[in-house]
Amino acid sequence: MGRQVSTYYLLDKKDNTAYIELAKASGFSLVSGEADIMNSGPRGTGELIRDAIEKGAEKTILFIGGSATNDAAIGIAHALGYRFLDKSSRILAPLAKNLTLVNKIYTSNALVQGSEHVCGV
Repeated sequence: MGRQVSTYYLLDKKDNTAYIELAKASGFSLVSGEADIMNSGPRGTGELIRDAIEKGAEKTILFIGGSATNDAAIGIAHALGYRFLDKSSRILAPLAKNLTLVNKIYTSNALVQGSEHVCGV
């Protein structure tokens, strides 16, 4: 929705792991009936991940329930430096409505590259 929110995450310095709950920065509880999934995204969650990495996190555990977004995580990737371009190489806003317009992904400025990803249910 483009608003700033105040939230938190846990950074366990012992094993350099960040524990981040997506709903704290990008969840239904923050939009109170005004959710517009085509014009919103989880960029705030990406900003939390970026902050954790900058503070030394080597691993992030992301809890993804309760999201008020539906953008295939391009908002998170955008906050980490990835850019999504259309056919004319224009940078797209990281919103669900722009998913079908993505033609290229620019990764040169990405904070996280070539990392191992582990998913679990």
